[in-house]
Amino acid sequence: MLILFPETGSLKISQKGSSGERFFKWRSYRLFTSGSKEIIPVLQAFLSRPAESRVLKSGPKLGSFEYRTGERKFFIKVRYGNFFTPLLELFRTPWALRILDRYKRFEASGLSTLIPLGGWVAVKPWDKFYSGLCFEYLPWEYKASFICRHFKERGREILLLLVQYLYRMHEEGFTIRDPKLSNFFVLGKKVILVDLDSLRHFSRPVEFARRIRDLEVLARSLGRVGWENPEKLVRDLYFALL
Repeated sequence: MLILFPETGSLKISQKGSSGERFFKWRSYRLFTSGSKEIIPVLQAFLSRPAESRVLKSGPKLGSFEYRTGERKFFIKVRYGNFFTPLLELFRTPWALRILDRYKRFEASGLSTLIPLGGWVAVKPWDKFYSGLCFEYLPWEYKASFICRHFKERGREILLLLVQYLYRMHEEGFTIRDPKLSNFFVLGKKVILVDLDSLRHFSRPVEFARRIRDLEVLARSLGRVGWENPEKLVRDLYFALL
C-alpha cells in the first residue's frame, strides 16, 4: 500500500498489507511494479518522452496511449493532474493504486482483465502525468466491437461469451459504468475486460435493475455495429443463464 502525505507531497511505502509491489524513486515519480523490473525502463522512457507515444484517447481527466519500444507495444492509461488534484486526492489512495486494488479484487473472482505490469505516482499531484498504469497492448482486431461489426458468424459466438461474462460479473457483485462492446477484447474463448476505471464492486450479486441497465448498454453497442433487434437477443441469452 502506498500512502501520500498531503502536507509534504512525499511518499511512504507501508509494509502492512503489501501485495508484493516494489517501488522505485526516480526523478519526481515513484515507479512501481508487481512483477518483473523490466517494466521500469518502459515507464521511465514514456515519462521522459511522452511525445513518442501515440494518443489513443484523451479527455479532461484520463488519457490512453500506445507506446512502442523495439518490437513490443504497451497500453498506458494516464490520470492527468492539475491545480485541483491535490484537493481532490487529499484523502484518497492515488489513482493508479486504486485501479490496481480493483484489479486484484476482480482477478480474485476468477474473471479476466488486462494485467497491470506497473505504474507510477508523481510526487507532485499537479504533475500533468500525475498517475498511470502500463499494460500489455492488445491488437484492435481482438476488440469485441470490431469482431461483431465485421465477422457476424464469429460475432454470435462472441456475444454469447460476453453475456456469460457479464452474468458472472453480476453474480460476483461487479459492474462497470459502460459495458459496451469496445470495453471487451476476446482472445479465443477468453473475454478480457479493459475498463477498470469505472469498475464497482458490491458485497452481494448486482441488483436486477442494474443488470437490465447493463444489458441495455451492451445491446445499444450491438445496434451501433449493425445488429438487428439486439435488445431481445441480449436479454434472451442472459435470462437463459438465470
